Amino acid sequence: MRPLLAALLFASTPAWAGGYARLDFQRASQVRVGVFAPVSRTVAIAPVARLSGREAELDVGVTADIGALYLAGWVGGGMRFSPAAVPYVSPGLSFALEVPPLPLYIESWTELRVLQPFGGTADELWKQDLLLITVRHQLSLGGQYEPTFTFPGGLQTSYIGPRANFGFRRGDAIGVFGGWDTQGNGFTGRVTVLLRF
Repeated sequence: MRPLLAALLFASTPAWAGGYARLDFQRASQVRVGVFAPVSRTVAIAPVARLSGREAELDVGVTADIGALYLAGWVGGGMRFSPAAVPYVSPGLSFALEVPPLPLYIESWTELRVLQPFGGTADELWKQDLLLITVRHQLSLGGQYEPTFTFPGGLQTSYIGPRANFGFRRGDAIGVFGGWDTQGNGFTGRVTVLLRF
């Protein structure tokens, strides 16, 4: 389900110039707004702004469409405002893979926030891995694993649970995730709304 990529740093057709807004509703809600600037039929530049209750970040990424594989790499920087204002650098890499003719979809995100050189107490690594099966044309069901590490400190959270993606209109989507933390931090739920323009 190409239009249901979780944060849509991949253009479903990179030659298409446009943008998206992604809203994540959970305990720490956030908004991402990005645009695609195509440089070829399969490659696009994708600047993204991200705002949450305690952070503001600007990234610049490159997306590539290689058959059934979609890649995105980016680097950016931001400011964390709680408990004190600390700048950070944030490189990341993500990929998605469709496996036709199987109704299988794999997606993985890795993002590092480097805070220690700028006065932070620890660097952070966040991952999000999805394995979905397309049940119907606009419905995919599966599982999601989402760990967070700090350096120093190690594994801080490790959420695992079911995920459902619902598509509607022309590339818009809603994703629903509910996961339990194996590190003892309880349950978290998230609703992601993705709108293309």
